Amino acid sequence: MKKILVPTDFSDCANNAWKASLKLAHAIGAELHFLHVADIPMDWQTMGDEERMYPEVTKKVKDYHSQLDKLVGESEKTGVSAHKHLAFNRDYRAILDHISESDIDLVVMGSRGATGLKGWIVGSNTQKIVRMSPVPVLVIKDFESEEFKLDNLVFVSDFNEQVLDQFKNYVAFARLFEAKLSLLFINTPENFTDTLTTKINMGNYAMHAPGLVENTYIFNHYNFLRGLNAFCEQYQIDALCMITHGNTSGMHLFNNSLTEKVVNHMKLPVLTMHFTK
Repeated sequence: MKKILVPTDFSDCANNAWKASLKLAHAIGAELHFLHVADIPMDWQTMGDEERMYPEVTKKVKDYHSQLDKLVGESEKTGVSAHKHLAFNRDYRAILDHISESDIDLVVMGSRGATGLKGWIVGSNTQKIVRMSPVPVLVIKDFESEEFKLDNLVFVSDFNEQVLDQFKNYVAFARLFEAKLSLLFINTPENFTDTLTTKINMGNYAMHAPGLVENTYIFNHYNFLRGLNAFCEQYQIDALCMITHGNTSGMHLFNNSLTEKVVNHMKLPVLTMHFTK
């Protein structure tokens, strides 16, 4: 894991993602890529005298470069290699393009979730990146910089055998950051599974993480999100790990919609990986 992409709209929320990515970069020796997507008049880049025709746009673009330069400079002061990128009128697609073009290994994004923030980087754009990114996405909420850590991770799943390969990626991630990894199934009336079956499935997963998985939990609750929140408060979890995929795979519990609800409503950081067969 050598390259971390940090999309930013320069908001406090996006700055939280930067602070988190800085800690990650120090831990694993990765470089940071800051990307801002500016919404400007379509003909600004093609006009010969754009500063005269659109002085306010030119000023904004210069300001974007200045703010990106500041992020790069502040990062490099701490010993982390950093790069800046400015894209125009591409919304979430600019992030997806940059992931493939620059061989990005991890995306770290800020989000205020359901409470909403008018910056482009949150809300539906975050959900689209979570849903479509070919690399892991770590969504960061509000936190004090000294509080961010990845010591105690929990992998939330229905433990279907189809997503076992993606779980192995989480195992590698946990080992990389020397984190504890627990397994969690939220058992609700709507998606009930008997305890014996769940324990067998979770045991199969634990076998693929020897010496790493310390605990497996079956947490009963009438509502998935409320149960997840209650569990995380009780066990002082640092971050949630989930796999995203659509309903077409036949796995109806842990689909894109549910993962996006977790991203929107949970205060904890959420690390997502996309399901591939």
